[in-house]
Amino acid sequence: MNLGQKDTAFTYMMKQDPKYTADTYKALTGKWVNPELIKPFNLGDRFEKSPRYNDVAFLLDGWNLLVLIEHQSTLNPNMCFRMLEYYLHLVDLYIRDNNLKKYATKEMVLPKAEFYVVYNGKAPLKSEILKLDLGSIYAEAKVLDIHFDQLKDKSKNNALAGYARFIEHANSMSVKEAIQKTKEEGYLPEFFQEGKLVNMFAEIFSYDNELRYEGRMEGRMEGRMEGRMEGKQEGKQEGKQEEQFKIVSGMLQDGMDESLIKKYASITDQRLAEIKAQLKN
Repeated sequence: MNLGQKDTAFTYMMKQDPKYTADTYKALTGKWVNPELIKPFNLGDRFEKSPRYNDVAFLLDGWNLLVLIEHQSTLNPNMCFRMLEYYLHLVDLYIRDNNLKKYATKEMVLPKAEFYVVYNGKAPLKSEILKLDLGSIYAEAKVLDIHFDQLKDKSKNNALAGYARFIEHANSMSVKEAIQKTKEEGYLPEFFQEGKLVNMFAEIFSYDNELRYEGRMEGRMEGRMEGRMEGKQEGKQEGKQEEQFKIVSGMLQDGMDESLIKKYASITDQRLAEIKAQLKN
């Protein structure tokens, strides 16, 4: 399973049930929150063409708090800066939603920020705290190693433990086999109970792998087969569009969020609209 696939699995799972988000927040902070208080607040859910795509963001109703969680499979020392970017975009939406006035004489009450990174890469975790110090601007992000053997709570009802177990299996077997294995061990039974989730995961991951493989092959062949490749471009493009239609139509029929489809299938609003129109005909 590659890096993008892990991110896809985590983000998709968090959006399916606020309980999964509550479990993750408890693992990060030690605090339990009522899932009913969690209000998803993601950039991709608000824009047809988002300037940024965060992984997981939510408001805690009554807490005056905006929590951002980013999934990482590589060590990135710039995550605090990236999360600050996300926060500023999101808080601008919050200001509009709540009809706050930036230039009024009354002080705006804005949600406080909490930044977290969940990490499951191969390199050893160097620090549990990432910092951004720009003088008057300072931010921190807590980093949690979510490899299964590093989690304190491995109980069957812990969604984050279930995700970590699934990823551990998926690193050594197919996605369908990993799902089945995770279910047999008693993790995430509700999440994996519907067969369409198996197909959806398989579609996303196989499509991602295909694009990566195709890109590598094109790079290797470009120099010595440029002439023949030019002659095949039109047919190749048609084949790619047919495969893209197959994958994206499957995602739509399985009820996947359009913002996620655009993000993980790397398609434009126009292309998505074309595929939806074809499905109606």
